[in-house]
Amino acid sequence: MAKKNSVASHGPSVVDDIAAVEMLASQGLAVHPHRCVRVRNRHASCRRCADACTSGAIAVEAGQWHIDPELCVGCGTCATVCPTCALEAQHPNDASLLRQAKESAAKNQGTALICCQKAKERIDGEAAAAVEVLCLSRIEETLLFSLAAAGVKRVYGLCDTCEDCPRKQGVVSIETVQRTASHISEVWGTPLDYVVSRDIPAWVAPAASDETEAPVGVAASAAAGGQAASAGQPKPEVQGGGAAEAAEVDIRPAHVQKDGTLPHFVPTRRIKLLDALERLGEPVEEELDTRLWGHVAIDFSRCQSCKMCAVFCPTGAIVKFHDEHGIAGIEHYLAECVHCCLCQDICPAQAISCVTQVPSRQLAAHETERYYMADPDWMAGPDQILQRMRVKIGGQSVEHSY
Repeated sequence: MAKKNSVASHGPSVVDDIAAVEMLASQGLAVHPHRCVRVRNRHASCRRCADACTSGAIAVEAGQWHIDPELCVGCGTCATVCPTCALEAQHPNDASLLRQAKESAAKNQGTALICCQKAKERIDGEAAAAVEVLCLSRIEETLLFSLAAAGVKRVYGLCDTCEDCPRKQGVVSIETVQRTASHISEVWGTPLDYVVSRDIPAWVAPAASDETEAPVGVAASAAAGGQAASAGQPKPEVQGGGAAEAAEVDIRPAHVQKDGTLPHFVPTRRIKLLDALERLGEPVEEELDTRLWGHVAIDFSRCQSCKMCAVFCPTGAIVKFHDEHGIAGIEHYLAECVHCCLCQDICPAQAISCVTQVPSRQLAAHETERYYMADPDWMAGPDQILQRMRVKIGGQSVEHSY
């Protein structure tokens, strides 16, 4: 049952799903429904935004969306975990957060200080050149490695206690990003000092009005993969990118392109992350295993050559090909695979598996993998029913009624 003041999707309509998701656009989130894998195909298993939501504004129950925009605080945690950037944080947006973090590092001898809202109340934020976010779950891997590639020595996340915070779920995303950043750092052989702590660093002055001692916390670096904490914050005022943009969200279903696939979009975060890693050097280990990229494997003893994986892939990581020799199949672009697992979810023959273990050097080199496929006994597309009936009847007597 939908919550009070919430919008839920009902029935098989794609428009219902799009309308439900776009309700979040008024809360300081940029919303792109057609990038969402659950909107692209109802068989998608992804529910990462709902699992990560710190306020209960997003839920998926019995395969239906339940969106309560009144609960959304605009923390951006859902954008941190969304594999396709269907949701993008706007408080601040990625470009603004990166710029502010660089400015903070320039004033703090190479350390970017980022605070949750409650933690910033404990320090002299202006003197410390601290960047404020609602919750440290807003910090993600692209920001961290972009800062590292720009010469920032350290990122210090200062948070408040989360035991009594109504949005303490954010700590899960904080720890996930720490683990991912730590592993990428190891595979690339690049030191990354990302600390999350409740302790005010020695070089930061406490706020003048703060009469209590700072709570004892646990420092967590990307290398150590320790514990982290987040804090609850009041709902922010909607700034540029809020209610005015909500009316601009297109709730029409996406149209199939000329090649028979739905439109593609490669998340800008993935492109910028790979660019940052390229500036930091080459991988020193063979395999990368994170939440960020996927590697597709096909069991050809089951594959029916329908190529539906290419039809629904949101980023174009899987595309159809047909070479000059008449050989057809699909190509898999590792750098564009975001491990949304939609190809695995929708494969009618259950022939596809998408795993997180990715050859790191192939990823860094933007290499592709080509899978040759036998011709199906029917052709995918608008005439597939006609083609199937011709095969079954064994002749060409079946025609359109129009």
